[in-house]
Amino acid sequence: MDIQSEKSIASVYTVVYDFSEIDKSWKVAGDGGWSELHICEDKTDQSYRILAWTHESQEVLVNVNLDAKCEYKEKSENFHSFKDQEGLRRGFGFHRSDRNLVNAREFKSKVVDTLKALKKEAQLGATRSESIYNNVPMLPAEERFSPPEMDKNGKMRVRPSRDVKKREADTNIAEVTNVQRTAHVTYNKATGEYEIQNPENLPEGWKQLANQKFGVGPTKIPGVTVENYDAKIPLLLVQLKQRLIDLEGLQEVGIFRLAPDASESNKVKKMIDEGGSWMDYQCDVNVISNLIKIWFRDLPSPILNSVDAAVIEMSQSVEAVEKAMKMFPQPERSLLLWLWDFCGEVAEYSDINKMSVQNLGIVIGPNLFNTLNFENPMKAMDFSGKVVTFFQKGVEMRQNAKKS
Repeated sequence: MDIQSEKSIASVYTVVYDFSEIDKSWKVAGDGGWSELHICEDKTDQSYRILAWTHESQEVLVNVNLDAKCEYKEKSENFHSFKDQEGLRRGFGFHRSDRNLVNAREFKSKVVDTLKALKKEAQLGATRSESIYNNVPMLPAEERFSPPEMDKNGKMRVRPSRDVKKREADTNIAEVTNVQRTAHVTYNKATGEYEIQNPENLPEGWKQLANQKFGVGPTKIPGVTVENYDAKIPLLLVQLKQRLIDLEGLQEVGIFRLAPDASESNKVKKMIDEGGSWMDYQCDVNVISNLIKIWFRDLPSPILNSVDAAVIEMSQSVEAVEKAMKMFPQPERSLLLWLWDFCGEVAEYSDINKMSVQNLGIVIGPNLFNTLNFENPMKAMDFSGKVVTFFQKGVEMRQNAKKS
């Protein structure tokens, strides 16, 4: 590899597999051990390739240039399939640890985005002599991005075909004459919900999937710009915080510590996930605080798992936490700062609600990580204590910043 021009833009540890066309099965490649898998970019000619070499012997198992014919697919959470320009298939198996699965998803995203760009470039570079692409005039932007025109029965206005289509297009492609909209979905920026007309005509499960807020990554649900944070904060968190304040939760004794009625909490959670009018529902304020904890606990990748455990263990003072925050990616960094600032507001009423910064760290901290990577239970318990201190010092850091 020419280190002057080519560099790795994403990598992950994997076990490489070859696909046997004889018995249609996957066979472990090389010695079957762990390999480093990289997608590399050469800026001198804007080319890309996938490389994999074994960790032990440095044997190269994959060395393939990427082009528009390549394919990369996720077969399961911990197994991806890659097909090169010659149709040769390789498989990549990943360790089920949270960190490695995150790296695998990031690697897949980088490869897929690269292949999309290569396919688009190939299409644009193809000859247009037999295409009508360059001859078809574009509609004005105000018409292209405006809602379709419909009559009272929901029938859409169909624009006549351009003359160029009649001259050069495939005569087997019929004219569009009747388009009916049987369902319509509009996103409401104010509420963060999807407003649906005739939901019975949507595919099964679509409404629930569109409105789901729990167990979904923060970048995949509606977010809003909040002052002092670089990344958008999920609108749901902002709404839950405001609802808690409206219910005088800051003055509630044991807020975030006391568990609400489980059935009521599940009811409100279901309302949120189904796009219901939950903000008008009168419930115990502890339901709202509990749902904030649940939202963080249900994240596919917990916030504190976005850095190595050693970062948390070594950051047990305000100064150390301040330095550690530079290691957090976005949006995790902004989410953590937002949560610390919120806890600082709660702690301002500790004389009333009995929730000091330390108490908040004890009840909220465990929702921000999982201990699946720890085989030793004692190690996991020790790490939990480190998290509480890390959380406490983080809140204090934000309180100090607010005072200065």
